[in-house]
Amino acid sequence: MSANLLLVSLGPGDIKHMTGAARQALEDAELIVGLENYIDSLPSELLVNKHVERYAIGQEYERANYAVSSAQQGKRVALVGSGDIGVYGLAALAISIAIDKGVNFMVVPGVTAAVAAASLVGAPLCVDFACISLSDLLVSWDEIERRLKLLLDADLALAIYNPSSTKRKANWIKAVSLIKESKPSYTPVAIVRNAFRSGQSVAVGDVRRLDTYYVDMNTIVIIGSNRTVQRNGFIYALRDWSITDGRKQA
Repeated sequence: MSANLLLVSLGPGDIKHMTGAARQALEDAELIVGLENYIDSLPSELLVNKHVERYAIGQEYERANYAVSSAQQGKRVALVGSGDIGVYGLAALAISIAIDKGVNFMVVPGVTAAVAAASLVGAPLCVDFACISLSDLLVSWDEIERRLKLLLDADLALAIYNPSSTKRKANWIKAVSLIKESKPSYTPVAIVRNAFRSGQSVAVGDVRRLDTYYVDMNTIVIIGSNRTVQRNGFIYALRDWSITDGRKQA
């Protein structure tokens, strides 16, 4: 890896789901920069003889700018993010700063939260799907709502990031209402919290019970399409209905 700035995806949390390239990037780095809980999730052996800078939530620009500036000074820097750093992560901000400062960078991909969550309930993303975040910190709710309505109308399977938080519950309530208006009540859903992390919980159900599940910022909600089947506690999407048709199974 020739770039001084490595944008490293840590995967869903468990070290066994981190890619070999990501692990190598951390081993090669002199400086590791990241959100404090991302850093704390790393095995101690990956932090030996490293300078580590931990940041709190809300310090996204400071985190990215420090990593880029340090790389500009010739340090070998790993800026880390959970899942894939290019999916609702800091990669875009860091890349923008790096280009402005003439710093070479490399993005090291990883297992996204949506993919990790999907694997725990079967294969619900096996046909066309989309991801959407309900967080309105950087995108207005009006824009999120417009996108959500279009995606529901397109009948894609949906992986919903950041469905709710302690300060932001209204968006989830509104989203559930939109989903129930658009989807048949038997449409399979999955609610996965802390996939492959401590406190993992997995639930499979259907749209009619969607508002009964606890969701937070660590939850991925998967909403099925008209090709999604629920059987034996698993959900999966079929390309060919001639295989089996289990859409209405409870």
